[in-house]
Amino acid sequence: MIFNKYRQLSNANIRTLRLPTTFKHAQLSITQPDQQNICKTCGTRYSNEKYAEDMCQVCLDDRQYVKASGQEWVSFNTLMEEHSIKMKQHSEELFEITIWPSFALGQRAFFIKSDQGNILWDCIPLITEPIVSFIQQHGGVQAIAISHPHYYSLMDEWAKVFDAPVYIHQDDQQWVMDSKENILFWSGDTNPLTPKTTLINTGGHFPGSTVLHHQFRNTTPALFTGDSLYLSRDKKHLSAMYSFPNLIPLTNSKTEQVFAAIKSYDFDDIFGAFSGQDLYKGGRVVFENSLQRYRFAFRH
Repeated sequence: MIFNKYRQLSNANIRTLRLPTTFKHAQLSITQPDQQNICKTCGTRYSNEKYAEDMCQVCLDDRQYVKASGQEWVSFNTLMEEHSIKMKQHSEELFEITIWPSFALGQRAFFIKSDQGNILWDCIPLITEPIVSFIQQHGGVQAIAISHPHYYSLMDEWAKVFDAPVYIHQDDQQWVMDSKENILFWSGDTNPLTPKTTLINTGGHFPGSTVLHHQFRNTTPALFTGDSLYLSRDKKHLSAMYSFPNLIPLTNSKTEQVFAAIKSYDFDDIFGAFSGQDLYKGGRVVFENSLQRYRFAFRH
């Protein structure tokens, strides 16, 4: 059925959760936790084969950047000493996971509960026993799906602890800097993980950039955009970019491609890559208006 051999089995008020302090089932065994192999700028962890002390390949790309102070690395153990994981509940089926204080890019991941298998959407560069314990108490994770290379971060450790595959579009496999053991590379335009959950390849930001479309039980369908589409601060516009930090736009045709990949899907809620990028209701209207605004700009 879903998740192949790995299968094991609203608009509510957002609230911050107190993670459990008992770790009955949580057993972390981090690979080389004292090695400084996590990039401080983008949060990507490197295997020994990919690591170079003076160079993060992800940050050297035009879609990222190297800080003026130069390349800096941190170990998992140091990161865990200085940071923790914070969780917010959006509904009975949706939980937001972030690092506190913010680290590297500051993106969030989402734990999506479903009777057809729980999903982790995107990833963060830290994993702790309290968050593992919480997720295990809610049925674990049966699949991990990541939008694009900037959020690969610590995906191998998340995959190992939950014995879950990581779904990444094959067009971005060159950007995997850690172990590929738990990765399932998929191809084509879409990948239906379940009857209610579909990965959609938009391209644009990266060739393999992906969004996730999910139908919750008691609410309207939602779109998780990663960095394929960026929800503006006023929540009235969606932007598609080649590089967000360096303000490099996409070509007209690539922008059209991103919107075209999503256009046939019904959705009302939008969840972006960063905390606060939540649009409850009206997401489809914002999507259509943004597309028309782009088309108007392209013509003039």
